[in-house]
Amino acid sequence: MSEIENMENIEMIAEELTDDQMSEVSGGVFRPLPEKEGFLVYQVQYRDALSRIARKYNTTVYRIMKANPKIKDANRIYTGQYIYIPMA
Repeated sequence: MSEIENMENIEMIAEELTDDQMSEVSGGVFRPLPEKEGFLVYQVQYRDALSRIARKYNTTVYRIMKANPKIKDANRIYTGQYIYIPMA
């Protein structure tokens, strides 16, 4: 699968998610995300950055952001937050 086809698949899956399926704070606690084929559900750890997570999982910040449309600023992720990591 080409990189462009892969990005289109990531965008289609992300668009299918409802707001209830996105990781949001509820009473100060992040809710886990449902599992999705082709993605790892990752819980952000203290001092994590998207660039560090991307290197760890051999992907890019761009691909992580495409898989997580609620992340508007790559520099604003929070300890305990759940995000999708594209695995292909």
